[in-house]
Amino acid sequence: MKPSMFAEAAEQYLENQELKNGRNIPDQKRKLELHIVPYFGDMSLEAINRFEIAALCCRTA
Repeated sequence: MKPSMFAEAAEQYLENQELKNGRNIPDQKRKLELHIVPYFGDMSLEAINRFEIAALCCRTA
């Protein structure tokens, strides 16, 4: 089943990375938890567009 919310997608991404022996998983998890999930977590994946991403980038710069 495809996730519909960003937080679910982020969790699924990390799980897949662990199964595939992905690189830098602790660093990816830290970045997601500290910066990205707090901003996008409750948003649907369909609601995230380039303007939302730009707003996050401006906020963390």
